[in-house]
This record gives sequence, C-alpha cells and structure tokens, in this order.
Amino acid sequence: MTSLTLAQINTLTEDDFIATFGDLYEHSLWAAEGALQYRPYDTFTSMLNAFQYTVDHASKEQQLALLQAHPELGEKKLESLTPSSLDEQTNAGLTQVDESTKAEFKTLNKAYRERHGFPFIIAVAGLNAQHILVALKERLSKPTSEEFPTALEQVHRIADIRLHQRVTTD
Repeated sequence: MTSLTLAQINTLTEDDFIATFGDLYEHSLWAAEGALQYRPYDTFTSMLNAFQYTVDHASKEQQLALLQAHPELGEKKLESLTPSSLDEQTNAGLTQVDESTKAEFKTLNKAYRERHGFPFIIAVAGLNAQHILVALKERLSKPTSEEFPTALEQVHRIADIRLHQRVTTD
C-alpha cells in the first residue's frame, strides 16, 4: 500500500477515504466514517485522534461489536483474516506455531472469550507467540470491567501502527 501525505488524505473523496482507512479498526467502517468528519487533518496526531475519538465516543454496543470483530490470535483461520491482520499475525510468527502452541492458543482464546465476551486483543507488533501467550494468560483473569478498556486501548494501538504504515509523517 502506498503511503499518503496529509494533503493527499485531506483531498480524498469519501469513498476513497473509506477504502483506504476503513480497515484500521477491524471490520468497522463506521470508525473511518466518523473520523472523516474531522478533516482536514493538520497533523498525523490529529488524524489519529479523530479515529480514536470516534471509537471512544461510540456506544458500548458499537465498541463491543468492534472488539468482537477481531480474530482469535494463533489460530489458523487465515481465510477470515483481513490483509492487515494476516500480515501482523504472520510477522509475529502466529501463522507458523506448532500444534501444541496452536492448541494452547485455542484453549486460552476460548476461555478468554467465554469470560469477557470478546476475543483477546493485543497489538502483536514486536511480539512473538510466547510473549502473546504470557499476556493472554495474565489478562484472562482480569475482570471484564478492566479488560474492556484494555482491549480498546490495544485496538487503538493496532490502528496507530496501521495508520503509520499508510501516512507519510515527514
């Protein structure tokens, strides 16, 4: 994907903006549609803030749907991953885990989803499967009232990473 300048982003049609940034937040075009109304963006940070503000001020139902749209980590359902998620999981080594690790992810992911009502979400950039498993085990026991905002924070980190890949910040 080609990196765009803020000047280019500020002149994109609504459809092109949604096509370019609609997947920053997993299967949640509404985040891009909401952020669009805050153009023009003066800085990268103002653009990122527009997305985050949209998500943070969405209804709890929308936020939950956003969390639920994320894939299970470490499970080989590659056909269901967005291109960004596939790249991120591949770079973290999650698409090449051995059967034992895959089984551990499956067991922990199921327990996490049953406890919290949404999948375990973590920005995997710079992490490997073992780092992710440690975090999953640690966060599994947290109360949902604490885990929900943590998951949203991780979703924002993922969007930040994805946005940095698409926007020229020089």
